[in-house]
Amino acid sequence: MTDRVYSVRGVELANMTVVSDKGICADRHAHATTEAAASLALIISHLGDRPVTGVIYTRSHVDHYVGPPA
Repeated sequence: MTDRVYSVRGVELANMTVVSDKGICADRHAHATTEAAASLALIISHLGDRPVTGVIYTRSHVDHYVGPPA
């Protein structure tokens, strides 16, 4: 995408957009905590182990706020 902005697509039904510097701030769309965890694991495998410092909730639909990736 651009410097420090990454996107995960196709992990089950999940997708996640991540802004990363020293930590990870994620906007995610997942239907279960397992999907969110798998997306986060993929990001960490590429960027290294960093703390999740923020989660962006773009709307109140259940698939946007269930199982935050932390």
